[in-house]
Amino acid sequence: MRRIRWTYLALAALGLLLYPFVSVTGKDVIYLLSSASVLIAIGWGLRSYRPAKRSPWLLLMAGFTCFLVGDATSVVLDHTIGEAKPFPSLADVAYLLFYPLVYVAIGRFLKSTGHPDRAAWVDASIWTTGAAVVLWEPLFEPYIVASGAHALSSIAGMAYPLLDLGLLLMVLRMLAGRMLYPAHLLVTAGLVCLVTVDLVFNIRQAQGVYVQANSPMSVGCCSPS
Repeated sequence: MRRIRWTYLALAALGLLLYPFVSVTGKDVIYLLSSASVLIAIGWGLRSYRPAKRSPWLLLMAGFTCFLVGDATSVVLDHTIGEAKPFPSLADVAYLLFYPLVYVAIGRFLKSTGHPDRAAWVDASIWTTGAAVVLWEPLFEPYIVASGAHALSSIAGMAYPLLDLGLLLMVLRMLAGRMLYPAHLLVTAGLVCLVTVDLVFNIRQAQGVYVQANSPMSVGCCSPS
């Protein structure tokens, strides 16, 4: 079992080292493999440890399956349509399905503790509200004041950061509730990284300054500018 863990970490490190130096297609392959590795890790954990309550992990797996489908669809659209890729697209449907599944999964994790802990919800809400205030101007305001953006694009553009804030609330609730089991800490750490990267990406998209790896031009498919 320890050998499997070290092999997994070694492959992840190798992917990170190779990523800046490979072609666009190579980057896509590494990215998709990293998404698929999450499903492999959850499946391996379920088979190895056989938790008494499997439903949260199965829901988490279903959520990351949607995420992988979104990644794969986005890669296909990038290679077939390129910068003309619509927003929202079929990839966004899969990405948006990720959130409710993960919400329910975290809710099941919290329910398994056996006590509601309202104080932890208050603490998590305070931190999330603070994050929303800080992110309002760079992330939400561009979509609200946009004059030429398509309505569906604006709605989808705002949906991502709102859902990320909801995910941040759930993750902070797990931390405030001191769910310190190693598996919970790994899930929490992974989701914190995901939310952080996603919020940075969405800010750059809202400002119209995100640059694709395969293009020297800024991409503003969902930018109001």
